[in-house]
Amino acid sequence: MTANEMPSEAVDWCKTMMDYSVTVPGGKLNRGVTVLAIYSTLTQAQHHKDLTNEEVAKASVPIQAFFFVADDVMDASKTRRGQPCWCQLPYVNKNCHQR
Repeated sequence: MTANEMPSEAVDWCKTMMDYSVTVPGGKLNRGVTVLAIYSTLTQAQHHKDLTNEEVAKASVPIQAFFFVADDVMDASKTRRGQPCWCQLPYVNKNCHQR
């Protein structure tokens, strides 16, 4: 994101959201495993190579975080795995409604 001239505040916001949304223990990991399996299959088919550790990390966290937040918003969820959903945090809710 920084390489694409994203403002540092936006980069920090995204990092915080991804850390908060993805690092909660107790999940089944279905989405993450599925994303990696598809990405690995497509990479093998198109480039005939295995994923690097960097590619695995780049594919896993942002997509997983997006699906969690989108799912919580669509379902109007209040909690995810025993903690408030990202979109329910007072700081997030306040800043999103100001835009």
